[in-house]
Amino acid sequence: MKRAIGIIFLFGVLTFNLYKAFEFLWPQISIIKNFPKRSYDEKMREKYGSYYDFMLFVKENTPENAVILVPPMQPPWAGSGNYVFSNYFLYPRKLIGGEIDKPPQDLKQFTNVLIVWKDFEAKGLEELYGWPKFAVPAKEILYMPTNSSEKTQVKRGNYSPKDELNIGRYGLIKL
Repeated sequence: MKRAIGIIFLFGVLTFNLYKAFEFLWPQISIIKNFPKRSYDEKMREKYGSYYDFMLFVKENTPENAVILVPPMQPPWAGSGNYVFSNYFLYPRKLIGGEIDKPPQDLKQFTNVLIVWKDFEAKGLEELYGWPKFAVPAKEILYMPTNSSEKTQVKRGNYSPKDELNIGRYGLIKL
């Protein structure tokens, strides 16, 4: 009797885990199934949207040995601030999470700082949009194009969070 109960229990656990695994994998499988002829980049854009384009922008504009300061992993930057997840797209670059409104003690250890407006709508947190919220001494600032007809905008000089050019923008500060 105990053996039968144990087998039924194990079967139930196995069934539940298979269901959860299928539930997790189905969206990934459906992208492949629904778009078999699309390129890898097109499939990634379908899954991750503009976040994927931002990660490509950062990857194309930083050397492999870059040390990048990213926003804290909290709303509204839960994606770009998740340096473990972002590392999937940017490896071998080193990503280090920052704080909301103060620079790290040793900014000289970094080669770049991300400029991130928001990763998603965060109702009630609109005042947090835009990172970094502190001045950064910079060699140059690269702003990601907002559409396909634009080119990367380059600004020389320091980054100021109060600069209107930063509103709604994503980019990269080169130190």
